[in-house]
Amino acid sequence: MRVEYIEQATLAGGTVRIPIRHRFDTAIAALRQALEAVQHVCWACGDYGYATGRDKAYNVVPVEVYDSPWDTVPAIIWLHDSERRPVPYDIAESCLWAIDSGHLTDFHYFDCDACNRMVIVRCPQNGWQSYSRIVNDCEQWCLACVESTLKEEGIAGFPGELEELCESGHLFGMFFNVNELENEGWLATEYRTFIDREESAMRLATEAKRLHEQGRLIIIGYESLAIGGSEGYVTLFSKEANS
Repeated sequence: MRVEYIEQATLAGGTVRIPIRHRFDTAIAALRQALEAVQHVCWACGDYGYATGRDKAYNVVPVEVYDSPWDTVPAIIWLHDSERRPVPYDIAESCLWAIDSGHLTDFHYFDCDACNRMVIVRCPQNGWQSYSRIVNDCEQWCLACVESTLKEEGIAGFPGELEELCESGHLFGMFFNVNELENEGWLATEYRTFIDREESAMRLATEAKRLHEQGRLIIIGYESLAIGGSEGYVTLFSKEANS
């Protein structure tokens, strides 16, 4: 039992100390604190779960996630990891499994095959920009890993992409910040080239091939593209391989 005292004025002009007893406060506060430490809302289904393992059907585990590929500090979400608990999807798996399965919303997370982080699949601010790319035919990379490889090795850092560019005009690139590449020594060789059909893409590919044969690294920077990438403006950047 916790006892506190307050000062109370008397009719005679003095004061007395009156005890106030808090019989249950300490126990309730401790109980609330203990509950908050183990009870969490599942990010996937919105239901409660417990981190103590006391109810295996409602057990939740913490998962580090990144709401941008360029974030350096992860956020923590909680997910049910039990297969015995019904989940709100047409699958017989857990919420933990569903986060990277495509059964959730457009803003679920994926496991980057390059950095092994759980990264949100698209930009939550604009709702359409994808934060991942399929590389090497089957690997899903976050844009931060794609960006770092492009800056180090150019398109040639992704097996088959340079060949596909030269053969079919497939423009493997990404958006960069204004002057980002120029500030790191990249030269805008073909600035804001409009691409709307295979012919225009192949003209850009021919120039990219010529620069590659001269020993330069190649990057295609997206400037403004239609949703789906059917047409728009791109810039061809090049840089000496050893610079």
